[in-house]
Amino acid sequence: MGSAGAGRQSSVVDVRGCRRVVQVGRGPQLGPQLRTRVDSWVIGKGVVPWNDAIAVRWGQLAGRAQLRGRPRPQNDMWVAACCIEMGVGLLTLNRKDFVDFAEHEGLVLLGDEER
Repeated sequence: MGSAGAGRQSSVVDVRGCRRVVQVGRGPQLGPQLRTRVDSWVIGKGVVPWNDAIAVRWGQLAGRAQLRGRPRPQNDMWVAACCIEMGVGLLTLNRKDFVDFAEHEGLVLLGDEER
């Protein structure tokens, strides 16, 4: 948390996912503590705005993934479309969900240098 994330952006899909995790947190104290941490992480972060270019890119990703025989979950495609259109890399714990986009669509997966 803290200043290490200063200048980073997230998409509305990321923020929505964080909020969902907060709501289903385990244990009576985890919910409020996690909510506070998520709030402090989200505050001050830029949220990637919705625009036509991202929507068009999402459609391209969806169509090409289907033609490759590997349709992807909608949220993964929104995240990939935002990153590709904004020209930013993606750092994720779910790398396997985005490998197709890296191999076929030019998505940059961050953290490769550590592998």
